[in-house]
Amino acid sequence: MEKQSLNGIWKYRIGKGQWTEREVPFSAAPVGHSECECTFDLTEKSERVLLRFDGITYYARVSLNGVCLGEMIAYCEYTFDVTEYICEKDNVLLVELEDISPSFGPSEGWGNFGGITRDVSLLYTAKSYIEDVYFKTKLVNGYKDAEYTAELTKNGGDDGEFEVTLSFDGKEVDCYTVNCTEEAPIRTVKKVHLWSPDEPSLYELSVKLLIDGKVADTYTEKVGFREFKCNRHRFVLNGEEIFLQGVCKHEMYGDYAHTVPNEVIEKDLRKIKETGCNYVRLVHYPHNKATLEICDRIGLMTSEEPGLWWSDMKDETIVDASLEVLRRTVIRDRNHVSVAFWLSFNECIFTPEFIKESARVCREYDPY
Repeated sequence: MEKQSLNGIWKYRIGKGQWTEREVPFSAAPVGHSECECTFDLTEKSERVLLRFDGITYYARVSLNGVCLGEMIAYCEYTFDVTEYICEKDNVLLVELEDISPSFGPSEGWGNFGGITRDVSLLYTAKSYIEDVYFKTKLVNGYKDAEYTAELTKNGGDDGEFEVTLSFDGKEVDCYTVNCTEEAPIRTVKKVHLWSPDEPSLYELSVKLLIDGKVADTYTEKVGFREFKCNRHRFVLNGEEIFLQGVCKHEMYGDYAHTVPNEVIEKDLRKIKETGCNYVRLVHYPHNKATLEICDRIGLMTSEEPGLWWSDMKDETIVDASLEVLRRTVIRDRNHVSVAFWLSFNECIFTPEFIKESARVCREYDPY
């Protein structure tokens, strides 16, 4: 899968005012209605082209060459198949943003910023491609060994097979091939290197999609093995009690607002780690996915939230949107070994029904 960044200078206007220029991604003070427009050519040829937004605030309507692709709500990753609408040259991508009026949007108590806050890109794929990888683990034999399952989802037909490789420190640990229609097998890793804040050991999971023996798509991700659970009033990590020592961290930093560069994110997280913390609460909305990758690597346990603070859970519009944010976030980040648990809300007008629904979403998409 090849990638083309659409970051850069876009046309921008507030309301239906005069067009100016704005560098995407960006965060800005809420203005109500604004529009961002980008004209681009394709740099590759492929059977499919996907358009991906890593996050906006707080609501957006997306159109390509005059065709409405759909809507987006805050913080989430969205991918649109644009194969039938895209041209070789002079494509016009329009994003209409709302950053004051959405019910699931600005809130009192914290800074509010509208914008295309994260990366925008095109993905070039074959007709069939790897749509999702869900890495499930279980520690066995007194935490000496581990079992894992790589649940793989392909978009585009039932033919083909997956070649799965697990490596540690550049050395192959396990490799197998499974037909795309078969159930994912349970595999065993002997003498497993466990992940913890003190020793954040990471493996590399590599997946190839083979169609007629040829590689149609590839996927790689850093993964890890650990068991985190609650035993009465104690948290237990890999069989040993652990006391979570941490801080809350917003994704807001000086003039960057929500659009924080990766190197600044890492510098901030390392400072947290250096204070002696083993945990960081990512408040109160999904953060940039780079944050989770860094936490995996440096050894910080994390939790994520669906964008609720001082919200009225009796408002169905807010509840529905937050549950969708939670669902998308769980799917995006459930493979990150640093994620210890999901949180439902912060300081809201409470209803028991919301707790039940948020728990249902988490258990449906991340039962492990």
